This record gives sequence, structure tokens and C-alpha cells, in this order.
Amino acid sequence: MKKQLLNNWPLKLVSVLLAVGIWMMVIYITDPATTQTYSVPIELVNEEIVAERGRSVTVVGDQTVNVRVTKNRSITRALSASNFRAVADFSKMYEDTQVPVTVTCTSTRVQASDFTQDKFSLEVKLEDLKTVTVPIVYELNGDPAEGFAIGGVTLTYGKFITAVINFLLIALVLFCIIKAMNKASESAKKLTGHEDKPAAPTTKICPYCKSEIPIDATRCPHCTSQLDK
Repeated sequence: MKKQLLNNWPLKLVSVLLAVGIWMMVIYITDPATTQTYSVPIELVNEEIVAERGRSVTVVGDQTVNVRVTKNRSITRALSASNFRAVADFSKMYEDTQVPVTVTCTSTRVQASDFTQDKFSLEVKLEDLKTVTVPIVYELNGDPAEGFAIGGVTLTYGKFITAVINFLLIALVLFCIIKAMNKASESAKKLTGHEDKPAAPTTKICPYCKSEIPIDATRCPHCTSQLDK
């Protein structure tokens, strides 16, 4: 068995290497490596650090970074700029003008070694914040509407009295309507014979001890007096 494996081993080794080369060539032809460039917007983070120092930030130039990806064509075609995130962190700013730009890819098929970026820092301009007081000159045109006055309060007695009268009239009309509805309801009960009748008494007063006892009692449970039926 060993002799058969070692027989013509150089030819067998060349055959294996040739087969691997042909296989890699087929893969390269059907899905070759290509380079694709994506324009990714740069996201600013921790800007409040600059604001806390009493300064404002202005980005100099374009706020994008070009990312070049070298990968198989099937992978680069599936990628887009949204698969990348470029972040400029102001907590790492240096020289008060440069903010490092870090690019990451959300696709697991692309590693950090598969792409390059043309911008590694974002140039910014810092300016001190100033408080400026600007006088405003205004001009009044026209007259205020009725019942209003500039710089004061005007009470129109005519409108107040009108509102009170309207309120009293509405209250009187509602009172008359409710009273009429109550009378109509009582009349309807009398005509239909459904008038409410007082309930029959269930108790009476003992004539001797004046205690309240059941109406059909023949002897008072309090004073034990004999009662007339």
C-alpha cells in the first residue's frame, strides 16, 4: 500500500497542485475580486464637549469619507453605503482642528483589512461663543380691536351686562322646560293609572306606651298591654 502511494509521487503532487490551481482559476473567473468605492457620511458624536467649553463647531470641507472595498464581486454588489458607519468623536480631538474618523462595517463578510478610507481625520473650525445684545425697534400700526387697549385693561360694561342677561334668559328657559316636562310626566301617569300610590303602613303606635309596634300585633312587646284588633 505504501509502495503504491509513493509510486510516481512527483507526478501525483503536480496533479494535486494543478487541480487546486484550476479550481482557484474557476472561482476567480466566475466571481473575481473587484474594488468598489462607497461615499459614507461622517457622524459627529460628543459635540457637547466643545459646547461646554463655550465654543462652536464648523466642519471644514466635505463631511463624507470614501471607503474602498476590495472583495469578491458578489460581495461588493451586495454592499451599500448604509453598511458602513463613519464616526468623528470630538472626545478624541487633537490640535483643536482635527477629529479622528473611524470607519466600521456592519457586514460580517467584510473585515477591516478588506477596505481602506481616504480620510482619517475631519477638519473643523472652533469659534468662541459670544453674547450680543441687539436692540429691537418696533412700530405700532392700526388700532386695537373693541374691548382691547394697549398698555392697559378695558372693561366694557355693555358686553358684561349683555352676558348676564343672556345667562338669566337661558336659565329661565331651561327652568320652564324642565317644569313642563315634570307636569307632563305626572299627567301621563294619572291617565294610564300608573300614579304612584302611598305604600300601606306596616307599623302602628301602642296607645299605652307609645312605642312603634307591627300593625298586626295584638299585644305590645314593650309594655305587654292587650291591644284591640
